[in-house]
Amino acid sequence: MHFLGNVVIEVAGLVARSESYALAYHRLPALDADGEPRDRVVGLRYLDVFTFRDERWRISSRRCVCDWTRTDPVLPGFDFPSGWLRGSADGSDPVCDESWRTNPPTHP
Repeated sequence: MHFLGNVVIEVAGLVARSESYALAYHRLPALDADGEPRDRVVGLRYLDVFTFRDERWRISSRRCVCDWTRTDPVLPGFDFPSGWLRGSADGSDPVCDESWRTNPPTHP
């Protein structure tokens, strides 16, 4: 998962430059059969140049600047209560459910 924040954009005519801070979270598998999985967090910035063409702003170049990283063991943590919707990378994620797109739930 990547989380973006603190975006600064400077526009000069049909060119814009931006700096975006980001945190990237990665769950890494165990290094060997006896090891434990690890969580790696990377602090980085995207340096983008946008150009306006074909009636749209588009990224014309991107540089990724890595500022820091941290790797931690995965510790036992919060267990989700039964009934909570859970994310999944195998195609069963709730966002993949077509009924969500065509008939979203309503809330009181």
